[in-house]
Amino acid sequence: MAPEQAQAHPEPARFPYLGAGFELRSRSGEHTQALSCMHLFNWGSTMSHGAIAGDIPGLAIGATRLSQAIARDLFVADADAHWKRLLAHEEPELLATRWYVPPGER
Repeated sequence: MAPEQAQAHPEPARFPYLGAGFELRSRSGEHTQALSCMHLFNWGSTMSHGAIAGDIPGLAIGATRLSQAIARDLFVADADAHWKRLLAHEEPELLATRWYVPPGER
């Protein structure tokens, strides 16, 4: 919000800019690592998400959205490590045995 708009609308101007997972964002809307690690799940999220963090009927929706965003962020942060572990997995569980015959060999 531009300073002129903030002066014209002081109440909404005091609320922070939040992303889809209640993470803080800069005023320019850019995604910065330090801000995105902080999630604001209280009445301060009203301008970005409505009353789902400060109103009893919306708490389940807001808490679900928040927890999914945090889980996604944690997984994405370690995606390279997860991918390496997947590629290194060499469990021979689906090798042909007398109980399992691959479809192409049936």
